Amino acid sequence: MYFLNLSIGALFPPILQVTSTHEIQPFLYNKLFKRTFCSGAAKFPTRALRCRLMPTLATINSMIMYFDLTSFQHPMKRVYNLAEHLKKNPSHVKAAQELTLNINKPFLGLKGQHGLFGSEQWWANIYSGKLMVKVVTGVIQEMVFAGQDARWGDQTNSFKLKLENGSVLLKSIYTHEKTDRKLFQPGATVAIAYVLDELKKQPASDGGVNYAESVLEMLVSMPPRG
Repeated sequence: MYFLNLSIGALFPPILQVTSTHEIQPFLYNKLFKRTFCSGAAKFPTRALRCRLMPTLATINSMIMYFDLTSFQHPMKRVYNLAEHLKKNPSHVKAAQELTLNINKPFLGLKGQHGLFGSEQWWANIYSGKLMVKVVTGVIQEMVFAGQDARWGDQTNSFKLKLENGSVLLKSIYTHEKTDRKLFQPGATVAIAYVLDELKKQPASDGGVNYAESVLEMLVSMPPRG
């Protein structure tokens, strides 16, 4: 499911402002963005070519890729993708959208200023840059167990990620396959992309914009062979 031909990315210059030390592959565009981008494309031959090649959510089965795996120094594996998660769990989309639309809960849920969570409008606003994307990369310093759930043996569900600037963040493990959890080990490189979506409750504790951070994608380095 992850082996889409991303060479078409060369035809689509990046339009997202992201914070990352790595080259980021442009998103594959959906139908809503295609209609907007391709309006009047006949006047521009290059744009017309892009429009003919541009895939839609239907043709790529909602498997939207964010990172370009070839841009990393170490072999990386894509262990989590939000589009795939939402496809398998439509109830998560429904619950988030209902909370946004619930006028009786003015301080709970996403604001929905740039579209309802998981909708075509929401994805299109990620592509256009209206919804900001934050990228975090680093090396796992330590595996830990976080939260109040019962722990079985030496089970871990989180890790301490050391960034290039020396700071350490506590992050949770996101994977689709349970077997991929074993890739999270001290010394492994991890890259995480988050979409920042405004919450109804404003402002944040520091007086700035209060965002929810949803994991768009998570990568982890593969162990060396041999």
